[in-house]
Amino acid sequence: MDNLLDQYKGYHDPEIEVVQDPFTLDIDITQAIRIIQKNDRGRQGIWRVNMMIKQIQKHVLESEMQRKAKEGKIKRETEENKENNACVYV
Repeated sequence: MDNLLDQYKGYHDPEIEVVQDPFTLDIDITQAIRIIQKNDRGRQGIWRVNMMIKQIQKHVLESEMQRKAKEGKIKRETEENKENNACVYV
């Protein structure tokens, strides 16, 4: 066996296999905290952008409804009509 190792590898000592646990990280606690904070800030930023998009869509929809109401395409409901339409007759 030593002869074959010497012939193909150039030495006759066997290789030492280095096994590393895939679930361990070689970082210290401060680097781990920075990674977690960075990810959380990104998550908060995405949430904030989504909320702003919803608000803009709501504003656009309301302004569109107001424009249509001014043009007469949609009749404005009075408070009494809203209450009557919301009632369920038994």
